[in-house]
Amino acid sequence: MNPKQKVELYFRKSQKAFSHPIIKEFFKNEKNKQLLEEVIANPTNENTCSLDNRFKSYYQRARIVKYVSTLIHNYSIEYDKKDRKRRKRYQLILDNTNFMESNNESVYNHEFQSLYSSLPDQIENEILYNALNKLSKKQLKILELIYIYNFSNKEVANCFNESAQNISSLHKKSLKRLKLIISN
Repeated sequence: MNPKQKVELYFRKSQKAFSHPIIKEFFKNEKNKQLLEEVIANPTNENTCSLDNRFKSYYQRARIVKYVSTLIHNYSIEYDKKDRKRRKRYQLILDNTNFMESNNESVYNHEFQSLYSSLPDQIENEILYNALNKLSKKQLKILELIYIYNFSNKEVANCFNESAQNISSLHKKSLKRLKLIISN
């Protein structure tokens, strides 16, 4: 029987063993497959030991990868459980409205003022720029807070220590005045 026939016979007899995922993956490597064919064709002690050692190292590496993968998976699940539990237990509750109202102006002054110098500096249209410069400082500041910093009327009112209705009125008057200036 020639070596090629021996290999084919061995593969047919061991078909069930070669269907195992670890063995399949091991023999996807051409070097491993050639080494097996060499062992079947020429079964010396050296060839057999070489194939055994390659499989042992491959199997050990596969077990370590599987272990680490499972470990990472389980730790991530455990971490998510702990994080959900912590978030549920220690929710952020903003119930001190006086604190929020008193800090709106400081938030505006410190955090946002450094981003933009003023509303007219953001305008490229010369007609609109001139119209904005004709508004009062308060009207300009209200438009700036509403349109650049996305403040609500209530937040703007807190900055000026006025009512939200008054801010809404000043906002509408500012827009009407702008429209009037631009249309002339």
